[in-house]
Amino acid sequence: MFTSPSDDFRNGTLRAVPGTLAKLRYVASLRQADGDYFHWGFARVHGKATANEVIGAAHSDIFASVLRTPIRSLWEEAGSTAEEQGESVGDYLRELTEASEALVPRQLQGGVKRHFRSVLLALCSLAGVRKALKTGLAA
Repeated sequence: MFTSPSDDFRNGTLRAVPGTLAKLRYVASLRQADGDYFHWGFARVHGKATANEVIGAAHSDIFASVLRTPIRSLWEEAGSTAEEQGESVGDYLRELTEASEALVPRQLQGGVKRHFRSVLLALCSLAGVRKALKTGLAA
């Protein structure tokens, strides 16, 4: 059965990554210095241009999903992800804030960077992460 490249990426690669924040972090990690997205196996099957387009669209969709998700759900997810990684929720959120620019996709699809920063700020406040508040995240 044929699946579209988008379905292949979402139902294959992304399904293995638990949680919206973790998916956002993962997809952002696929962005290269030139701004294009690259996943070796996906590009091998679907071609580099298609991979770039599909991963970029997924990044935008996941970003928008984070903005629509209630803070309580993101907080619970951050806690479980941090636990799975063997770190504190504060450390996990600190890592997210340090990578916050990379987490924002090129195509915002109606999302707003300021909204994203406020979501991270709220999560950091819940965790008592004061350092993140001084990194320019609140600007």
